[in-house]
Amino acid sequence: MSDSFSQSPAEQKELIVFHAGSLSVPIKQIAQEYEKRYPGTKIFLESAGSLVCARKVTELKKPCDIIASSDYFVINELLIPEYASWSIRFATNEIVIAYLEKSKYSKEINSDNGWMFFRERM
Repeated sequence: MSDSFSQSPAEQKELIVFHAGSLSVPIKQIAQEYEKRYPGTKIFLESAGSLVCARKVTELKKPCDIIASSDYFVINELLIPEYASWSIRFATNEIVIAYLEKSKYSKEINSDNGWMFFRERM
């Protein structure tokens, strides 16, 4: 019995994905699921910093089908329109800096110099 998604070796498809190292876990999970659903496709993952991923395309001229950057500006500023025609910003995250009042430089972190913070006492 033939699976409708099965492909002969001649029909095998490959996708090359450059991605930010911080996205390694979700990108690997997505790639594994995609290969399960489309067994005729092999996905090659290559992680690096977001800027390095872009430079592989722009300077080294390495072939790539998808770039997943942790910094959306990398794609918008460095790849569009010459190397990419569009991008999708599909997720964001935040960073948290935790410190104590007695921490070194704690007096320098305040809303007057651009830091937005919430004070919570335990």
